[in-house]
Amino acid sequence: MVRRAADRLHAAHHPSRVPHPRLRTARRLPPRALIGRRAPFCSHSSLRVEPRDAAAFEVTRRACGQAGWEFERVGVPAPVLMANARWLSRYRYPRCFREDVAAALRNAFASPCPLWEGARLAGETLAMLPVLFHLVWQHELTADLSGQLMEPATLVRSGSAVGR
Repeated sequence: MVRRAADRLHAAHHPSRVPHPRLRTARRLPPRALIGRRAPFCSHSSLRVEPRDAAAFEVTRRACGQAGWEFERVGVPAPVLMANARWLSRYRYPRCFREDVAAALRNAFASPCPLWEGARLAGETLAMLPVLFHLVWQHELTADLSGQLMEPATLVRSGSAVGR
């Protein structure tokens, strides 16, 4: 993982289009490239590293050091975490957000409670879910995404309730 002080990394598990500074166009990155602020990092499994890849990682580590960044191999994310992230990513779009519903959900999850119960407290359960998932994607609400697949009993809380 590439880190720079106070920079937040955003990951994309699918091919991404990123601007190319010299060409004034965008280029596609391969599926394994995860994009952070201004620098790529890789999530290859430690078990599948070829010598050529290991040499590339070392060059990247040195280049990042010269830029004031740290480079860390993070391996492949846990399957449950990736499944939850893929599910939530479907709700990342602004079309999934409604301020009135979001306000009701923030109020319902002011204290931790199960996902389904909080959605029911906020209003019509099925109408609340897209906005609830959008708020979890945006870290306004939080849930344990690595323990198990999200389900009606998943405990959800306000994003400010846990240190971010």
